[in-house]
Amino acid sequence: MLAGRGDLDNWTKHGPESITNGILYRYSELVNFELSGRIMSTEGNPLIAFDRRSPMMSGTYVVAASSEFFILFDYSNRILQVRYNEEILGRIDSLGNVFTATGQCIALAQRPGAGKMFIIDSNHSMGELSYPLNMYGRDLAEICVPLDRGRQGIIGTSMGSGSPVIRLLETPTAEEEKWLIAIAIWEVVYHGFSPPSHFRHHHRPHF
Repeated sequence: MLAGRGDLDNWTKHGPESITNGILYRYSELVNFELSGRIMSTEGNPLIAFDRRSPMMSGTYVVAASSEFFILFDYSNRILQVRYNEEILGRIDSLGNVFTATGQCIALAQRPGAGKMFIIDSNHSMGELSYPLNMYGRDLAEICVPLDRGRQGIIGTSMGSGSPVIRLLETPTAEEEKWLIAIAIWEVVYHGFSPPSHFRHHHRPHF
């Protein structure tokens, strides 16, 4: 699904806090809603490649990759399944509960909005709203809600390098860093770009 990644900045120089809401993208809305592009770093360089598919009235599938990792997202039946470098990282349910691959609940991530719902077409700009990520009993980070670009054009760019999606409150472990990366990408690629109404799900996720 992804095109070449040769233009991406070396991830080893970065971390979750380098992921911004700035993207270069293109989309189409024929049989499926399709969105592809690059997430920019805080330095304004392409950092993560992504490809999203949202079949009409079905689930959403996202592939995202940097120079160092490859993440698969599968959202269906109100559950978001996440694989990181071909291994199951875990899942997030419709209330924002985060589970490991073995089923242990390790975190709660509830987005702002009516009833804490993770609605796909919330229309808030970066920095106006954020929500805490509490993982393993500690407040790990603040997650900023990205601007919903809606349908601003078949091909588009962000202004400047974008604003960070993650504000770290504690130093993450290796597992926590994977979750932070995954959540940041999901915020930008899923919540940050609403498809036309006929591609949206009847049951929109809280996460």
